[in-house]
Amino acid sequence: MTKNIAKIVLLVVLAAGSSFMYFFSTKSNDNLEQFSPTRVEYMIKNAKLYGTNTEGNFLYKIVAEKAQASNTDRQIYLDRVLIDYESNQNIDWRITSDKGQLLANSNVLALSENVIVQSLSNENSGTTISTNYLEINPNTYTIATNRDVLIEFDNNKIEAKGLTAQLKDNRLKFNSNINASIHP
Repeated sequence: MTKNIAKIVLLVVLAAGSSFMYFFSTKSNDNLEQFSPTRVEYMIKNAKLYGTNTEGNFLYKIVAEKAQASNTDRQIYLDRVLIDYESNQNIDWRITSDKGQLLANSNVLALSENVIVQSLSNENSGTTISTNYLEINPNTYTIATNRDVLIEFDNNKIEAKGLTAQLKDNRLKFNSNINASIHP
């Protein structure tokens, strides 16, 4: 029994000593608040994102060869992007790009590198818009860029800097003070 009491006393002394050392240590715990969590990345191959209206009907889909996000920022980065509207929307345009980024807290998708907007309708057949950067709000059917643009239609070419377009109405507007040239 004396051995058990000696062990208990020893454990109490060790516990008191470690508590004493912990409370009076020179290291501060203030740095714990500044600790940043480890960055965790998420990646999905062959990702499909669907946009819906308030009734829950599908409006468009965004397909990407790879979608990547992390826990430290609120962005989603996409590779090999395709945006396609559902046929009941009567939007006859398909948009592709090498890179894309869903901007945080907005409905805007920023596309970059080899962006091509291609008409699928018979009346606009063969019409393509090419640029290296384009922003699209798929919910409002609006595309816009302030970069160089090449528009090809009916064996004609228009080169311009900047444009805004409404895909639903097939309307195209060049930014102000833009020099556009038509090449047959």
